[in-house]
Amino acid sequence: MIKLILSLIILIITYFLIFTNRRVRTTSTFFGAILAIVLGLITFDKAIEYIDFNKLGIIIGMMIFTIIAKESGIFQYLALKVIKYSKGNSLILLISLSLLAGFLSSILDEITTLLFLANITLAITHILEISPLPFLISEII
Repeated sequence: MIKLILSLIILIITYFLIFTNRRVRTTSTFFGAILAIVLGLITFDKAIEYIDFNKLGIIIGMMIFTIIAKESGIFQYLALKVIKYSKGNSLILLISLSLLAGFLSSILDEITTLLFLANITLAITHILEISPLPFLISEII
């Protein structure tokens, strides 16, 4: 029973820190996990079993790809092509980006699609000086 109470306390404190301070989300989560291991609430081996290293590899690889693509200017280039195609019409942009998100999600996983499309969307909305929020929400849905 004591392990359950300790686990619940760690969970509540960790979530409290995550929700109240944006800068220490990762640190809060890390120390919550370390505390659970140190207190013997979970073994280190069991904690490692819960980590999906395939997903982590994909995320890290896509982040590296995204950084390289952003520095090369490919997102700006694609943004200009999409703007030219839509002639600056926000509705056509919204529909086009939503359809592209759906298509890419059928080929790639969701995280990869969102990392790729979010950068294009942010470049487009920055060029057109409009809010990216409706576009990002439609892509996520």
